[in-house]
Amino acid sequence: MPYNYIARSVINHYTTGGSTVNLEALDISKAFDRVDHFGLFVKLMNKRVPSLLLRMLENWLSKCYTCVRWCSAWSSFFRLERGVRQGGVMSI
Repeated sequence: MPYNYIARSVINHYTTGGSTVNLEALDISKAFDRVDHFGLFVKLMNKRVPSLLLRMLENWLSKCYTCVRWCSAWSSFFRLERGVRQGGVMSI
């Protein structure tokens, strides 16, 4: 399910009920090679980031797999536990 659909559904749910919704964006563009996923979640929990946003981010980061190309050879895919995807549409 696309993340923008999930976010829009949550926003519509609360605004339809008359609530105010504050939206926060997380710019991780500078964290490509350095961010430790576990450490990021600890910091976000300490900042009291809503659990729905944490689950969305965890879902996205748990699907970060990559491989290495060297000349014409490709490695097996492996899970990224630090950093984020680079070069893909979701990397921007």
